Amino acid sequence: GTGFFGALHLSDQINVLPILDGPLHVGDLGSTVSGNGILRGPISGGSLRTQNGMMFLQGNQQEWTGSLVVGDRSSVAFDAGSSFAMLGEVTVEAGGQLYLNRDHQDRIHDTATITMDGGQLAAGGSGDETMGQLRIANGYSKIAIYDAGALTFDSLARTGDGIVHFEAGDAKPIHINNEPALQNGIVGPWAIVDYQGNFGNSFGFATIGPNGIQTLDDPENRLRFAEATDNVVLDSNVDQTPTKDVTVNSLATDRTLNLAGHLLTVQSGGVIGRTRNGRITSGTNELLLYGGTEADIVDGAAGAVDVTVLGNGALLGNNTHSGVTRLVASDSSQMDLGQNAIPVGGDLVAYNVRVRRTNDARGDLVLGRFEVDGSSRVELGRTQVSELELHQGEVELDLFGDGVVRKQGSRDAILTGRMNDFVGSVEVNDGRLELNSDAPTVRINNGTLRLNGWNGPSTTSAAVTLSGGTLEFAASRHTGPITVEQPSTILTGGETRLAADILHGSSALTLTGAGNLAIEGQQSTFVGSTLVKSGTVEVAAEDSLPGEVTLGANGTLRVTTYGGQMVESSLPPIRLDGGRLILLPGLGEDFRFSRSIAVDSASSLGATYGFSSITIDSDVHMLDESLLMLSGTGHLDFAGSLEVQGNVTIDARPRHLEPGAPLGSVRFSGPILASAPNSVLNLVSVGVNLDASFTIPAGNDLQVFVNGQDVALLIDHADETIGGNGSVDNDVLIGNEGELQPGSSVGVLSLNRSLVLDGNGVYEWELGTSANDPDQVVADLVQVAGSVTVTADSTAPFVIQVVGLASDGHTEGQVSAFDSNRSQVWPMVATASLDGFDQEDFVLDVRRFVEGNSLADDGYFRLSRRSGGLFASYIVPAEIDSLADPAVRSQWVQEIVGTWFGDANLDGVFDSTDLIQIFQSAEYEDQIVGNSTWAEGDWNGDGDFDSSDLILAFQDGGYEQGNRFAIDSGAVSVVPEPTSTVGFLLAIGLLSVLSRRRHCK
Repeated sequence: GTGFFGALHLSDQINVLPILDGPLHVGDLGSTVSGNGILRGPISGGSLRTQNGMMFLQGNQQEWTGSLVVGDRSSVAFDAGSSFAMLGEVTVEAGGQLYLNRDHQDRIHDTATITMDGGQLAAGGSGDETMGQLRIANGYSKIAIYDAGALTFDSLARTGDGIVHFEAGDAKPIHINNEPALQNGIVGPWAIVDYQGNFGNSFGFATIGPNGIQTLDDPENRLRFAEATDNVVLDSNVDQTPTKDVTVNSLATDRTLNLAGHLLTVQSGGVIGRTRNGRITSGTNELLLYGGTEADIVDGAAGAVDVTVLGNGALLGNNTHSGVTRLVASDSSQMDLGQNAIPVGGDLVAYNVRVRRTNDARGDLVLGRFEVDGSSRVELGRTQVSELELHQGEVELDLFGDGVVRKQGSRDAILTGRMNDFVGSVEVNDGRLELNSDAPTVRINNGTLRLNGWNGPSTTSAAVTLSGGTLEFAASRHTGPITVEQPSTILTGGETRLAADILHGSSALTLTGAGNLAIEGQQSTFVGSTLVKSGTVEVAAEDSLPGEVTLGANGTLRVTTYGGQMVESSLPPIRLDGGRLILLPGLGEDFRFSRSIAVDSASSLGATYGFSSITIDSDVHMLDESLLMLSGTGHLDFAGSLEVQGNVTIDARPRHLEPGAPLGSVRFSGPILASAPNSVLNLVSVGVNLDASFTIPAGNDLQVFVNGQDVALLIDHADETIGGNGSVDNDVLIGNEGELQPGSSVGVLSLNRSLVLDGNGVYEWELGTSANDPDQVVADLVQVAGSVTVTADSTAPFVIQVVGLASDGHTEGQVSAFDSNRSQVWPMVATASLDGFDQEDFVLDVRRFVEGNSLADDGYFRLSRRSGGLFASYIVPAEIDSLADPAVRSQWVQEIVGTWFGDANLDGVFDSTDLIQIFQSAEYEDQIVGNSTWAEGDWNGDGDFDSSDLILAFQDGGYEQGNRFAIDSGAVSVVPEPTSTVGFLLAIGLLSVLSRRRHCK
């Protein structure tokens, strides 16, 4: 699949809606559709986000498995027989509305998650609808049923600090299959309901009844008699003024309650209606006030209290609570703040609400952290903040002090006001901030800052630091310094000029916009790379673009020759971010491109036209989900390193659409590096030549597809290698001087499919010293999940090159832990299935090893097949005669050397040649104490050759049984054949006769 963030705008008209009556692919990473219109699809891909318009989704969308986000100022309707049976999740954000027409049932899959993030979900029609979990995230969300019929959710959970307002009734129930645990009879202070019953309507905190979400059946209606677990709904006909401090679970009143100077403690924190003339607090750390209060808010027994005020209302008390104050609404309701509504230095949050101070609120407002989100509009006058965090909305403040303004979140915000007395900074981390002021210091880490200046567009002079975001100019001139610390963007809306030497820094800079941005003169203090996101750019001089050039989605770079020669010194490195690079050498000329290329989205490379050939011998970095489309008809060779950083695609099909000259070839002759976990290289074309080497570092893996098929990786030419400490998900063949190189030094390479060892293939097998144990020798290992097949033979053997590494772990040299007088064994290829193995089909080449390491006079390396794969041993035959301990001796014989007791010549088998050898030694029971060696028949290590050695060999059972590990793997019975036993007994008898003759003499 193709990963991209696309954007489609339909129409600003509402009287005639455009219809998109065809496939809509939103990409694996998702896209946005805005405006008014009808989508019939089919829809496919990842997340579809709607915003700023009215959208009707129609059709039977059975293939769309992604998600839907209903964004700000967006209305989405599922109607006209539409069904989204495979949709995984729906999110309704603040300012968004989702409408379900239930005349056609099963609009949404029964397990689809519904996340309410401040928006509205409305259901009409007469049918029923079942969905998955209902999640209440942030803001003030509303769920309403307009006609008869039920809504059913699998479960209900509050995942943030949001509030939900249900509209249900006896004829239009909202059911929760897995009911939440109630808090003294209510779902929670964060859930309220308008309930239309058969005997009247009611409003209050939500509970769960036989008909789903409903109001309380029998609440306490007298405050004076209420207990801490009671949910109180006051009878307005009775005087409810308390005569003492009161504690209840929740409170609902339809008129302002006079507390008469007393303290009201609400255990759940939920209060519907206003209170005055007293104090109010929560039994928990959260107080939710539907409508505000004139009472004084104080901390409770549980500690600091966070206050949330919902809907139209006001905070008019002298509040001293130490928690945060949140002002939340679903429809930009008005909130008024009194003189002491927010404690001095207190934290404030405004979410989707209009906020202003009352007329009698005088003086400066001093806040701690102030957060604005949703479609909020805030006017507070002269204000000091320690931190102003803007997510969305419009804020008008005359800021003073040394605080910091931060733009967070992906939505838009506007900050207007004087900053004459503000000595702090503005910091943009996400989304878009329109700053209608000339701040002294601006830092952009991410997101976009539109710098307008005070009283409209003008020349600005702010000192700007770009550390990852976008600086948008409305003005045509900027005189302040711009320092680029991290990859960032400058967006221009017209003919904007930046004078010489105002850019500083060394990180990447993106230039984009509708107009042309002129960078005049040298930029000697800016050495970073530059992204051209729109328009066509030609490199005019080295010093105008001193770093690499990056091409955005609408950017094109045409690279041509000058006077028949490429002026490479003026060509910076190239990064493709959706743009197009066209390389045009002269007719019939061959060109070698030596600048690195990085691809991090769907981009295009025009690789010559006519009969020219181009070789890219620089590094090409393919970032995750990137796509590189190849055009042109010339020959193209990727001879440099191709770095795969995830799931990437190189598509050469556009070349087949080129008219004119015959199509040239596409070849991958350079190394391919998998630099991320789950890396996948998709090559799409006819006639792709994959003659590459492969490197897979630790923690990463690689799979290669050609035209949709996972192919075997053929490492079968000189200079072709495969190695690293990661894993490979293709079959692999090593042959014809191609090399297998596990590790970056000594390491483990995992092959998740099969491995073929073909003739003249090479395994560069490295030995080094363990980083954890200076006395331990470690070795390369290839782990194969599938089968290992040896197709090499004695005429074209497979070569094992033994290499020693010095203490730095990389340089060939002396292995400090290697003891030339000590035998050792190491696994080389681990597999459960090894087919076609014969020692004659392999060559152990130790020439590189002995250049830096000495071997014992009789020491040598041997290759053997054992249970678990292919092993290499370093064998010192003389060592066995120094080992007297039976256990150590057995380990040396059976595990390290991998042979039998009785194998006198240590060729890996025990047969008649060994018996002939010991016959010739003539030391059997010769009465000379301690004169025998292993080669002379002393197999038990007592220094003599006698019957005990023969008994030991007979018990080991290896006479004429071949290789020991052929038996271990089940190829040969472990019980000696009768003929073998007879031969062995005859040998014993012959030795006995010889011994008696010698004694008689």
